[in-house]
Amino acid sequence: MSIFDSLPNVDNFLFCISLKWGTVLIAILGILSCSLGVVFHQQHHCLELERYADYIKYIKYVIVIAELWLFVTSIILLIGICMKKPQTATWFMYAAAFTALTVLVLTIAIVTLTKMSMTCSVPIAQTVVAVVGLLIWVYLIIVVKSYQNEM
Repeated sequence: MSIFDSLPNVDNFLFCISLKWGTVLIAILGILSCSLGVVFHQQHHCLELERYADYIKYIKYVIVIAELWLFVTSIILLIGICMKKPQTATWFMYAAAFTALTVLVLTIAIVTLTKMSMTCSVPIAQTVVAVVGLLIWVYLIIVVKSYQNEM
């Protein structure tokens, strides 16, 4: 029994795409989002902050590691879809949930440290993107879990 067993099932991805092809698209989205996320999270306009620069740098390294874990499990999920291996969907769901939560929490930490410095503008847009991203990933995990039941 996993933490994902209590999630509801859906019949289609975005109301019209089969679960199999939806899961393939989600795995591809995982690969692309990780690629963009690694580049995006390494850029910060306040890295010259004296007191918090090291903390922000370490937080960003943790985010990159989480993104790389999602990248690897996205590739494994694509292989698992072809070989009908449901455990690859479980690995992907754990990686996606962990990455989305990590990005949200650590983005809030970056915003807090930036606000405490009072020398840079607060990147509120990053927090909004992280919250919306978390909500989107919850739906994507539900789709993968629904397809996992069919594998």
